[in-house]
Formats: sequence, C-alpha cells, structure tokens
Amino acid sequence: MESTRDALLGAERAAAAPFINYPATPWWHPLFMAVILTTMATGSVLTSEFDRSWLGTLLALGALVVAGIYMAFYRRRWGTWPRMAAAPAEIKAAYRWYLVAVVLAVAVIALAWFAIGWPVGLAAVFLCSLVLYSCYEGVIYPRAAAEVRKRLA
Repeated sequence: MESTRDALLGAERAAAAPFINYPATPWWHPLFMAVILTTMATGSVLTSEFDRSWLGTLLALGALVVAGIYMAFYRRRWGTWPRMAAAPAEIKAAYRWYLVAVVLAVAVIALAWFAIGWPVGLAAVFLCSLVLYSCYEGVIYPRAAAEVRKRLA
C-alpha cells in the first residue's frame, strides 16, 4: 500500500514539475509587457485619433511581432509551455484570481479612456499592466508554486 502512495505522489510531483520548477522571470518582464501593451494601444490611438492608420497598424504589428519573439524565447528558456488544464489546483486558483484582476483592469482602463480621454487611457494601460504583471509574476504565482511544493513535499 505504501508503494502505491509513493507512486501516486511521484506521479503528482512529475505532473506539477513544469509549474513549480521554472527559471525565474527576468526583473524587466513586467515593464517589457507593459510597454508592449501600451505600444499596441498607441497604435489604435494613431489610427483613430490622428488618421495615421498606416503608422498605427505598423506600430501595433511591430509590438505584436516583438511579443511573439519574446514568447518564443521564453518558451525555449522554460523548455516547455505547460497547459493550464494540467496545472495543480493552487496554480489554477492563482490564475483565476489573475484573470479576475485583468477584467477589473480592463474596466478601469475603459473608464479612464472614455471618461477622461486617450492620454489618461494610455497611462492606465501602462500602469495597470505593469501592476498586474508585477503582482502576478512577483507575488501571486510564486506563492502558489510554494504552496504546491509544500503540499508535495
């Protein structure tokens, strides 16, 4: 009976490994992602407010390409890209809280954008994404990973 428990625990540890054994996120990751998202939003401003559709499209596509290159680099660095369906319960819970925070941030950004104007909206995009990425990468995910490690120890 004991060997069955050990085998199940070993299988659970192996399944959790991609979520808890990962390289540390670079310190500049939240800032980088905030700049990327703000650049994409700036592209829409150039298109709608200044009738510079070619420049806005180029800016947004450029930011999207840079984000894609970065994600490919990050995936290679991890060696994998884990599926959330296979995540431990603690990681799924952290991700759900993150998604709730994203929805709230989008509401704040939309309110700022439409009530005050696009300059404040762009500032809100930058600040909200910076705070969200910083909190998720620096606090929420590491805590969830620590909980998984503790449970599986």
